Amino acid sequence: STEALVLGEDTVRAAFAKFRKSMHTSPRPEEEPTVDQLSALAHLLASHCCYVDLSIWGPHGIRILKQMKVSGLVLSAAGEFLHHEFRGPPSIDHWLACWEVYMAAMIMLEACAPPFLLAYGALIALSAKRYGPPCWALIYQVETRFRREQMERMKRRASNDLDAAIINNTGHSYNPARPWEFVFKHAAGETIDQMASRYWHLNLEEPCMLIVAGARRVDSFIDGDAAICSSSSSHMATQGSPGLSLSVDNGSSS
Repeated sequence: STEALVLGEDTVRAAFAKFRKSMHTSPRPEEEPTVDQLSALAHLLASHCCYVDLSIWGPHGIRILKQMKVSGLVLSAAGEFLHHEFRGPPSIDHWLACWEVYMAAMIMLEACAPPFLLAYGALIALSAKRYGPPCWALIYQVETRFRREQMERMKRRASNDLDAAIINNTGHSYNPARPWEFVFKHAAGETIDQMASRYWHLNLEEPCMLIVAGARRVDSFIDGDAAICSSSSSHMATQGSPGLSLSVDNGSSS
């Protein structure tokens, strides 16, 4: 219900300069966010949210936008136009391609330092490699829910802890000006906190072990709120990426 204002040219140029300063290089064409993507993320960050949907956020955003205009509505059997359901990345390679664009945008907007974003991406990539393609549908669902739901809880808890620390005249590392840096810092890597660690263990590690052992089917853990594509050709966010055009069999009916 709210429109995001498009960032001005000077702001965009400054954002790209911040990326070069942090990463000592310019973003590759396939990881470069568009002005629209940067503007949308800046709006979300100002609204106390950092979640983007990797079913439609990915490389070459202008191509994605064009495809969405064509595929946004589908005709139902009743003759009514319904919104098309866009599904998530069909493999870890597709997820990483989308993640790199998001990571670049977060760095450009100074929402999070690179090491913490890299650590989070490495955690998801390691999980995908460890448990294999049969578990990818579950891994993507768990990862999506973490960014969409769990991160907001972590930020709220950290803010409350900071209030308590101020009252008690003690220190706390949470910075309200850069809340998502704190969250990503404690979401993965050596600094992972108890709340995040428990989430990954209960929702990702234990179910994946059951799936790999053959004790449970992946479908029994999939709820449908973060479904993945069955092939590359149906993933909106990477359709414009030639290097990711191979078909994917993820071993799930989701």
